[in-house]
Amino acid sequence: MSKKYVSSLRSLSRHVLTGLLVIALAFPPLSTLAGDFENNALDASGALFLEMEECVQIGLTRNPRVKAAEHAVNRAGSEVHASFADFLPRVDTGFQARRLRQVRSGQPPQESEENEDAAQNGEDDQYDGPAEGEGARMLARALAKNNDSSSETANDSPLPENPTTQEPPAFNPFEELQQQLEQINEGLNQQTQALDGLNENLSNLDESLEELNVKLDDLQETLNRRPVDADSTSFDETVWYLRISQPVFTGFTITNTYLRSRLTREITEAELEYVRLEVARDIRLAFLNVLWAQEDMRSLEARITRLEAQLSAAEAFARLGMKPYLDVLQAEVDLSEARQEHTQVQNARRVHTARLLTLMGMPSDTPLEVAGRLESFQPDFALSLRDCLAESRNNRPDLFIAHKAVEVAEKDVHLAWGRFSPTASVDFAYNVQDRKYRDPEIGERYDYSDRQYWTLGLNVSMNLFEGGRSKAMVMRARHELFRIREEMLHHEMQAAYEVESAYLVLHEARQRIDSTVKVRAAAQEAYDMALVRYRTEIGTQTELLDAQERLARSETNTNQARAQYNRARAQLYFAMGRLESPPTQQTQ
Repeated sequence: MSKKYVSSLRSLSRHVLTGLLVIALAFPPLSTLAGDFENNALDASGALFLEMEECVQIGLTRNPRVKAAEHAVNRAGSEVHASFADFLPRVDTGFQARRLRQVRSGQPPQESEENEDAAQNGEDDQYDGPAEGEGARMLARALAKNNDSSSETANDSPLPENPTTQEPPAFNPFEELQQQLEQINEGLNQQTQALDGLNENLSNLDESLEELNVKLDDLQETLNRRPVDADSTSFDETVWYLRISQPVFTGFTITNTYLRSRLTREITEAELEYVRLEVARDIRLAFLNVLWAQEDMRSLEARITRLEAQLSAAEAFARLGMKPYLDVLQAEVDLSEARQEHTQVQNARRVHTARLLTLMGMPSDTPLEVAGRLESFQPDFALSLRDCLAESRNNRPDLFIAHKAVEVAEKDVHLAWGRFSPTASVDFAYNVQDRKYRDPEIGERYDYSDRQYWTLGLNVSMNLFEGGRSKAMVMRARHELFRIREEMLHHEMQAAYEVESAYLVLHEARQRIDSTVKVRAAAQEAYDMALVRYRTEIGTQTELLDAQERLARSETNTNQARAQYNRARAQLYFAMGRLESPPTQQTQ
């Protein structure tokens, strides 16, 4: 009973451990795909043991080029959202706070009442208008002039020698009085004319005074509406505003920009697929190079084994005197050359392995062992050249990129033409203003506290002339469109060339595989016969070495043909735009 109990306990514990292991494998931690492969593909030595497609999946997940292309796709998506935002209204708000303090008023100094009175009296003294006693003064001046002329006549006339004998002139008072009356009438006429001019000047002065009073009233009203001294114009002000602007028409610039951003996103997505294709192709080529180096190492190891056996046989025959010592020397030389080639191929394998790890996004010193052999990658390729070309035209991302680049160039032409179109937008603004004056009286008179107002307007603008810049930009966009179209044709022809060249190399390598396999079988049979002849002392060392050389060369040619076939197939899949390769078939 105890043995059964112990055995059942052991089986139970084994089942429990198996269940825990299954759970651990079924629910791995959140890690990358490469980590899953690393956990599940470790061999006994702790190195990774991966197949080709597993390496491809790890590379597509961890390669920095793929990650960079994914970020480019995300950036293009953000640009699409940014360009779509131009269709929506733009809303912005802001806050302003300012403090105004005047240092100098800028108003002329006010005069005192005494100065004003003195100025008014001075103005009255300097009045040049005609006075009321103008006629009397003119009459007095006429009489004084007459007296002066009479006195000058009396003084200038010589005295008579005998005054008693000369008779005085007769005096006519009426004549003198008549002259004075004429002068008085002339003065009165002048006084009358002066009075008429004074009346006209007074009427003009009344009109000027009325206009001056109107201007003074306007000026006083203006002065009442604003502060007039330094203290009253000092204030603290805060303004909060909300603005909304909606574009109505922009010459289809916003639409073309949005469509262009979408095309750019499609281009970046195609670039991501193209990078994935390149990474998958490079990983497959590096994987095949590692397999090729391993096959050459196996051939060289078999060759070294055969040469070591030949060297042992030559030494035995030489000790017995049955063969010359020259056969020993020839065997040593061939063995040394084979070992040197093995060292070179081993180093090449390490280089190709480091290249493969780099493409997979892993450290180059990570232990890695590749699974499979070259002969296991030979499925029948049943597609014709025409089918390959058609699939290339439909699937290749670079051709898709070229076509989308043409569409982007066309949108650029439309954007350039949009510079000739008018633009219109509707703007709305809402403002809240709060101003506080330092002077309480001014603050009571002009209340700007919590002042709210809004504006709504339509803005229309159009570019009329800018020196031919718009036309030059249109021509530049058109020439760029023509250039991209020619590049698209070049890409199409280049893709067709790549497909056809890879297809021809694939079929040529396939034919070489069939011939090299037959040659290798014949070389192996010839070597076996030469070895038997050498051991029975019928054949010579030279025959055996020649057979060994032909066998090694046939193995190398077979490995080369198989490697070139698989490399050409990987190139053809890349040229066709295929990311996944078909499952391989193990050949016997």
